Amino acid sequence: EAMTKAVRLINDGARFIATNPDNVGPSAEGALPATGSVAALITAATRRKPYFVGKPNPLMMRAGLNAIGAHSETSAMIGDRMDTDVLAGLEAGRAGRVRCARRDPRSSRRHGTAGTDSCRCPSPG
Repeated sequence: EAMTKAVRLINDGARFIATNPDNVGPSAEGALPATGSVAALITAATRRKPYFVGKPNPLMMRAGLNAIGAHSETSAMIGDRMDTDVLAGLEAGRAGRVRCARRDPRSSRRHGTAGTDSCRCPSPG
């Protein structure tokens, strides 16, 4: 019902805004469809692509930095997804650090010692 309403509103001219393009997210039972998957379904039905206001859109990062009085030169983005978390930091002019971890293909749980590893991404510019 909610999906039908969203499709109709967008077809009638409403703006299509989504939080982030992540296709899957973790849960105790395994992977779940996330915002990107839902947005893809709506895109297929409306032929309209969403404007993502969250990661990796740098607007969110800049607003956060402003809210805490920080500057991109003295900040870093830490995340577990290169395509959204770290890209968001780089797009906002910050260095990025990704937490590298193996994933059990049968679930979304991390395991082993790889979860403690991290990789530094190059600073922009």
